[in-house]
This record gives sequence, C-alpha cells and structure tokens, in this order.
Amino acid sequence: KAFESVAAKFGERMGQEIPAPSPPYEERLGRTLGDRLALDIAFLQESVDRQSNSCITTPLQRLLADLVCHLRVRAPADDPLRAVHPAAIEALQRLGRLPA
Repeated sequence: KAFESVAAKFGERMGQEIPAPSPPYEERLGRTLGDRLALDIAFLQESVDRQSNSCITTPLQRLLADLVCHLRVRAPADDPLRAVHPAAIEALQRLGRLPA
C-alpha cells in the first residue's frame, strides 16, 4: 500500500511542469530529474543499509527496489529533462548503491 501511494505521487509529479530549474536539470547523464531521483533512492538505500538490525530494513529494501523498477518503467524517455539514463541506474547498481 505504501508503494502504491508513493508511485501515485511519483506519477503525478512526473506529469507536472517543471516550474523552475532548481536544481537545474539538464539533458546530461546524472543531471536529469530521473537520474536525480535514482540518486535520491541510492541515498535512501545507503541509509537503510546502515540500519541493519532494524525490523523494517527488509520491507524498506523491497520498497526501494520497487521504486527503482517503477522509475525505470514510468520515467518519460521522450522528455530529455525527466528521462532516466539506463547507464546511471546500472552504475549505481554496480557500485552497490541501488538494489539490482
């Protein structure tokens, strides 16, 4: 249920206009909205990994893995400022910062 709520909000945000370039989004690797969201998920993943003894670690890791999948599928590839570069996700996964 939590994922559905987050996914709905994500879809809503991705459909909105970007009001101002703050932070500036560019058509370059690591600078699009989708790439920045992937970096945010990687940060959350690192935070969850530090809480190894917590009873909510596994559900949170699953949620983050689902968010990565959702981001890959739902980010608009035809909008260069919002797109997710597959290379960004793959690099974060190789570094162990995102779930595979």
